[in-house]
Amino acid sequence: MKQAGLRRRLWWEARFLPLRVLGRDFAGLLALANRPLRNVDAQGLPVTEIVAAVVAATRRPWMMRDRRCLRQGLLAFRALRSAGYRPALHFGVDAAGLKAPDGVVHCWIVIGDEVVLNPPNPGMTTVFIHSLPDVG
Repeated sequence: MKQAGLRRRLWWEARFLPLRVLGRDFAGLLALANRPLRNVDAQGLPVTEIVAAVVAATRRPWMMRDRRCLRQGLLAFRALRSAGYRPALHFGVDAAGLKAPDGVVHCWIVIGDEVVLNPPNPGMTTVFIHSLPDVG
């Protein structure tokens, strides 16, 4: 039952995320990531189930097609936090792609030392890691 509620919430959030990120700067994106998911009890769900639900919810993007990793990263960060995990949202660049007009950027989710969503390419260099401080 918890997983069904999470899937419904993620589907809803994935549909409106493109509108919520519109016009936001990087700090605004991180503020959006910090918001917990509402009306969902994800406590006790395994990381693999949460990540699978995020991937399913973002499978057919109608917007943000060229920024799938950002869409998945923001949703996964929120869902994993709502479940009680301590995710870190990593942002990186591919040094070889820096000469390209748009560059090559990517984001992925790490818990502990394990990449749980959108593993980076070997040439990717981390430029920023977003996580929330421990409470208490």
